[in-house]
Formats: sequence, C-alpha cells, structure tokens
Amino acid sequence: MAQIAITISVSLLASWLVAISLIAMLSARMKTPPMVTSEHGVIARLQRRYAKVPAWMLAHRGWSVAGIILVSAISLVPMKLTKVDMFGGDGGNEALIQYQWKGSYTREQLGEEIGRVEHDLEANRAKYHITQIYSWFSEVEGSNTVVTFDASKVKDLPPLLEKIRKELPRSASADYSIGNQGDGGNGNQGVQVQLVGDSTDALKALADDVISLLVQRKELRDVHVDTGDRTSELAIRVDRERAAAFGFSAEQVASFVGLALRGTPLREFRRGDKDGFAPPPDSATARCGHPWCAR
Repeated sequence: MAQIAITISVSLLASWLVAISLIAMLSARMKTPPMVTSEHGVIARLQRRYAKVPAWMLAHRGWSVAGIILVSAISLVPMKLTKVDMFGGDGGNEALIQYQWKGSYTREQLGEEIGRVEHDLEANRAKYHITQIYSWFSEVEGSNTVVTFDASKVKDLPPLLEKIRKELPRSASADYSIGNQGDGGNGNQGVQVQLVGDSTDALKALADDVISLLVQRKELRDVHVDTGDRTSELAIRVDRERAAAFGFSAEQVASFVGLALRGTPLREFRRGDKDGFAPPPDSATARCGHPWCAR
C-alpha cells in the first residue's frame, strides 16, 4: 500500500506543477483564437446556453429535484442487473471436480473411483447440460475432472454446481470438491480442524466434543470426523539407527514402503549376507546419490 500511495502522490504533484507552470506559460505566449473572443463564435454561444441551464434550474427547483431523483433511480437498475465476477468465481461454463484421497491407492484404483464419477455425469449429461467430460489422474500429481457445460442453456452456474455436488455418488476412498475453474474447485469452502496427539482414544473423544459444537453452527454443513482409510492403513516403526547405518532416513524408508504398497516393483540389492530393496530409478529417492539408488 505504501508503494501505491507514493506513486499516486508523485503523479498528483507532477500534475499540479505542470498546471501552474507549463500550462500558464503556454497560455501567456500563445495567441488566443478569434472564435474564443468573438461574441458570435461557437464558444460564446455555448457559454450563453450553459448559463441558461442553471438559471432555469434555480427558477424551477421542484422540477430540478424531481429530475435528479429520477436519474438516480434509473441508475440503480443497471447496478442491480450488472454481474460482478472479479475472480472468475461465478462465470464461465466449466467446472472442476477435485478429489481428496483418504489413503494411498494404485493407478487402477484411482481410475476405478474416477470412473464412477464420470459414469454418474454421463448418465445425467442431458439433465446437467454437459457437453464434455475430461479427467486426468496420477498417484503423485493429484486427480481432477473437468466438466464443460452448454453455455446457451446454463445461465447461472453456481446453483447447478451445488446440485451436482449433492447428487454425486458418495465414496469411502475420496472426498469431492466442485467449483468452476476460476475458484480452483473450492466451491465447497470447507473448514478443517486438525487434532494431533498420541492417544487415539483421547483424540476420538475430543473429536466428538468438537463435532457437537460445530454442528450447532447453521453456516456449516456435512460436519464429520475424517479418520482416514482404516481398512488400508499400515503402521510401521522404523529403527532410525539401523536405517541410518544403511544410509537411509525414516522419510526415505516411508517412501519405499509407500511405493511397495502402491504395487511399484522395487529392485533387489545384496550387501554381504543382507538382502533389501532399492527404489526404482524414476522415483525421487533414486536421485539421493547413494550407490544403492543408482541403476
């Protein structure tokens, strides 16, 4: 804000200096055109006609006030009918469906879940006035579905997106957020409260208390506890000293296990009488510089 204020102040100061110096000097040196001083010129006629307008308004004050009120009332009509979309949140003919996965899934599992959403949209293509459905998904870069609507039939997109959000099939693997391209898919404007602790039972009891408080707020809907995908969770304890002896950190071990759970084959290696697995060469951990990470 300081930069903007300084810029405006400098520009106003420059304009003032030009007005009192340069324009005054030019006016003093330039010859006045004859039509300006002539009593029958265009400028003189405009001045006389303009002088009649204030005189008439002062003589007919009631009509003047009525005219001002009428002009002000008419200007309110376009103001109410004008749609303001500063950030692209209301316009356009495309919607973005984003998937928040509750666990780690293979590409086949991702495709199966996204296919369910696409099948539901295809079944209601005519109902929603959909012209195109396009999805892309990755185990690393996220998953999205872009839905294009018929602009000639869909005049107000947000109510239609809210209807689609309510009618989409529920999933135990992912949560959906739907919005148009302008707001990045954050049409649901969700609020998250994270509880961190060592005791699962204590966290569950505390979560129930938080839920009971949040459900009382009329601004919120669909308040629930997200405990993740319990059916596919795997808890692993890493011996940091032994992992460090082999040149791995706990984060690298976790990434190796994640690759294995997703079905990605790990290359075997042998060091003396010990066997193990190394990450595939196209993974991020393959560039760690360790000899086992090289092909």
